[in-house]
Amino acid sequence: MNRRTTIACDCGLVTNVRVWPLNCACGRRYLSPDAPAVPLSAAPARDLQNDDNWVSPHLCARRGDALRTEVCRVCGPDRGKTVDVFRCEHFGQCTIRRYKVGQKEAVCLGCQQFIRRDKEGEQMKRRQRRRQRQEERKRKLQLIGEAHYDPLKWFRYYDRELRPAHLSDLWRGSAGFLVAGGPSAKDIDFSFLRERGVISLAINNVAAHAPVKAMVCSDPPEKFHHAIWLDPGLMKLVPSNKLNKFIRLKRPDGTFEQPRIRVKECPNVFAFARDCDYVPEDFLLRDTATWGRNKQAMKSRPGKDKLLFTFFLGIRLMWALGCDRIYLIGADFGMRPGGAGEGYAFAQRRDQGAVDANHNSYRVAAKWLQELRPVFENAGLHVFQTNAESNLRVFDHVPLAHAIEDARGIAGNDPLDLAGWYEKPGQGGDIQETP
Repeated sequence: MNRRTTIACDCGLVTNVRVWPLNCACGRRYLSPDAPAVPLSAAPARDLQNDDNWVSPHLCARRGDALRTEVCRVCGPDRGKTVDVFRCEHFGQCTIRRYKVGQKEAVCLGCQQFIRRDKEGEQMKRRQRRRQRQEERKRKLQLIGEAHYDPLKWFRYYDRELRPAHLSDLWRGSAGFLVAGGPSAKDIDFSFLRERGVISLAINNVAAHAPVKAMVCSDPPEKFHHAIWLDPGLMKLVPSNKLNKFIRLKRPDGTFEQPRIRVKECPNVFAFARDCDYVPEDFLLRDTATWGRNKQAMKSRPGKDKLLFTFFLGIRLMWALGCDRIYLIGADFGMRPGGAGEGYAFAQRRDQGAVDANHNSYRVAAKWLQELRPVFENAGLHVFQTNAESNLRVFDHVPLAHAIEDARGIAGNDPLDLAGWYEKPGQGGDIQETP
């Protein structure tokens, strides 16, 4: 039968049935709406009213008036969560509300016949995972002083299909620019970023303002210009959970459209693992990129500041890519409300509320960077500030011209001398060995 029928079992459960036969949770089977109940096995049917060990996924089909409010028996009294208890025509009292988002089964309170969660087993698994993470962290810390230790190999990259990608040490031993979107960046001639040997990574939309080599973001992809996503010459580094998100296109008339293009369908896209539990000591040791501390992390670390800041991802990724000298551009850590160009290096208006929120983020981020500076220097990472008027004064100031010379390295400036390279060594002139 395909017609839905309501069956009231002898155990007291009421079920809406479309497919037959019906197997009730109490152990009875109904072959049709008019047929009597048949035990599923030779064992007698269970008495749900008196069996305290029975675990049922069912709940009363109807609930009555609200009786009272009780402390959640699943979460425990320590969490302080309460649930509403209703009158039940079968069990006397019950609740149909779910306790947690991940808990699909409803819970019956009054008769004690609710879904019993294996809390001890779950706690044991959590303790085991926490112990494994602690042991892994200790092992990394023990190796930090050994010559064979390379913190870059612990970082996890993925391709567009979430397969492991080997990008660690891609820019090994190089100096690079971390370009932020502060107002000071709008007065800089970024033509040097196109030169040979100069590497750079931009944060968010400033990648469309400066000709950088790579870009990192954390917000939804639709917040960033489509030219960034569709540029095959620009490497995009995104959190792994953003690969299936859609981008937006901006038309010449200023309107937006949704082309139904996912991030993973764009060229030169790679993903990385991200976490939200900031700990200064292992910021460079984790195989994930930390971008701050969220509400969940604050529960285990009460009294700490809450902040999610993409700037930390930029530093972590440049270190994981092999840069041991990072020069900051546009990291002003300050903005003004008003028209376009007041708060960013590009046209983007911000009201007073947004400016105040960003200033609070800058304050917390500056304090965290002060904690991270000795960690960076112990690992061999050196960060410099190129804007003398920046509010971020944690790092030493270096003139931009000096930073550009360091970033160029020994690659040389164009045009290069290409004569004699196809000749065998010793035939095209004297060869001087470098000691």
